[in-house]
Amino acid sequence: MKGNNLSGVVILSLVIGLIVGFALGVLWQNSAQQTDDSKDTVQLGDVSIDETVEAVVEEQKQTFKTTVSGSGSIAVDDQGAGSSVVVARIEMNQIGWVAIREDVNGQLGNILGAVLVTEGVHENIQVPLLRDTQKEKTYRAVLFGDNGDKLFNHTVDSMLEMNGTVISDSMVTNK
Repeated sequence: MKGNNLSGVVILSLVIGLIVGFALGVLWQNSAQQTDDSKDTVQLGDVSIDETVEAVVEEQKQTFKTTVSGSGSIAVDDQGAGSSVVVARIEMNQIGWVAIREDVNGQLGNILGAVLVTEGVHENIQVPLLRDTQKEKTYRAVLFGDNGDKLFNHTVDSMLEMNGTVISDSMVTNK
């Protein structure tokens, strides 16, 4: 009988624990919802966290420019669809990148591949792609500067422009 009595006490304790835990969970959830209903603003001296976050976001937007003035030229010829693009000629006044991008109704689309290019004149640069080009589509070879790390990152390495125009050339896949 003592074994059954001990089992009953354990089960009763378990049920009471579950009920108390559930009740505390409901109370905690209600207090969390009441807090979320009001605007959370923490003051740091004279500046709120909301104002600080907005200032940091604005600063980051200004830091990541999409284009940088530079000089250079690029020429790419129409070619067959495939897993790489051959850029006929590149002239760079700095170290940078040539990237192959989709052309979507005249706008720059996804980047399919990029190759680091040193300062100077280069011919027949092969750019391997992450995804093959498709037949009868337009693509653009675009020049990017390098931020000094020699790792391509389109959010940090900015497109080069001359006289307000991105330095690029278009090609159409013909096979």
